[in-house]
Amino acid sequence: MPKNRKRNGELVDGWFMRKKKNIPSLNESIFYCIERSTKYQCPAAYGVSNTTGAVRLIRPHINHEKDKLANNVNLGRQHLKENANSGTVREVIDDMRFTFGTDTSMMMGDYNAKRRLVHYEKSQSNSEKKLIDSGGKIKGQFAETMRKTRFLLFDEEVNGKRMIAFASDEGLEILSNGNVCFVDGTFDSAPKSFTQLFSIHCYISEDVVRPVFFCLLPDKTLTTYTSMLTLLKNRPELTNWAPAMIICDFETAIHSAFKDKFPNVVISGCLFHLVQSWRRQAEKLNVYNSFVDGEFEEFWQLLKTLPFLDEFDIPDYFDAILEHCVPLVISPDMKNYINYLVKNYVGDAAPPRFQPRLWSCAVRTASNIHRTTNTVETWHRLLQSVATMHNGFSSIKLSDLLEKLQKEERHTYLDYNELKVNPNFLVNKARKTSNVMKDKKLKNVIENIPVIPRAPLSGIAYLKAIFYAKKT
Repeated sequence: MPKNRKRNGELVDGWFMRKKKNIPSLNESIFYCIERSTKYQCPAAYGVSNTTGAVRLIRPHINHEKDKLANNVNLGRQHLKENANSGTVREVIDDMRFTFGTDTSMMMGDYNAKRRLVHYEKSQSNSEKKLIDSGGKIKGQFAETMRKTRFLLFDEEVNGKRMIAFASDEGLEILSNGNVCFVDGTFDSAPKSFTQLFSIHCYISEDVVRPVFFCLLPDKTLTTYTSMLTLLKNRPELTNWAPAMIICDFETAIHSAFKDKFPNVVISGCLFHLVQSWRRQAEKLNVYNSFVDGEFEEFWQLLKTLPFLDEFDIPDYFDAILEHCVPLVISPDMKNYINYLVKNYVGDAAPPRFQPRLWSCAVRTASNIHRTTNTVETWHRLLQSVATMHNGFSSIKLSDLLEKLQKEERHTYLDYNELKVNPNFLVNKARKTSNVMKDKKLKNVIENIPVIPRAPLSGIAYLKAIFYAKKT
């Protein structure tokens, strides 16, 4: 079969033609007849407007006629090639037969002819997968989105270690306008020779957060994070990117890297990870049982209200909690736990390891910004299908992960386009009314603006009001 028959094409004015080139000055694409290099030697060329689809005749078709069946044969063969990896060979062929009908199927040749074509395309794809999974260069379908646009952002070696990043043009557009970014890494979905998959997520509407940047990192050091951000910021699309807030866990290397690249950015810690750290330390020191059902239950309840206070009020309110809930004589373990909180989160004569401005979420709550990175953690769970794909019999394959990331990018792209048309369009499952009301109640308590002539709440009464608003 002539070589050019294997090239992809499309119907233009009823003729099967292939795209030759794009001419930006004319805002049109030039198409050549698929029979140009066959025995027909057809020189036909059309110009097709990229905006309206209007067809401009450049050279007419000669030596052959318009043939609907031949067109369908070309489209059917193309269908087999494009869908070769969407199921078993039999399923792929049956899908083509159902789509194009009996005449087209029989003109394409018998079952063996179709099977050979599908197997060939599968082998081509498998060879690309093998190359990538063995550490080869990212190219072909894995360097593109599912829309066949650029997806690979950079593939660099930094200090002898490989770093690969992906983001679509639309993802960079969202990121460039991202005032608040959620960042986190997952280790469970990282393929061999990488430590983690790091991602950046941004708002695409008032309350919808989606992933826009993905990067496979060799480790979790400050040098690596800084190198990643340097390569990212060097993109011309991100010249003016200056996020106001980064929400993340309490990994100091991430904090330092973002502060280095964005000196004015506010680093805000995840509320979930904060309380998780407090609980784990309590369990380690064997005092957690007394927090849940014991003499320090109220202490634990009020302690968890501190993140909802202004950063400057936290030390005084912490002292108020100790005075109200903690007796003068306590166990060594409880004393160690309080010292842990002072040293790491509250401070005394010396500043704490994590200053209150890092973990106070009062501003976020008042501004309707997510208080946790739970939206990112939820997304991480979507990637678990990659980790379990081979039932634990083999390590995670880079090609499998990239196929999943392509689908996640497509999801962001589709949601983003719908929200550009209607910012209020629902692309997420609607939040429970009870959760919406809880957030509203919590926001009102934190703002602490009473009805005249009542005075604003203060002291333990204020902390209890926050606690009840969180619980109800």
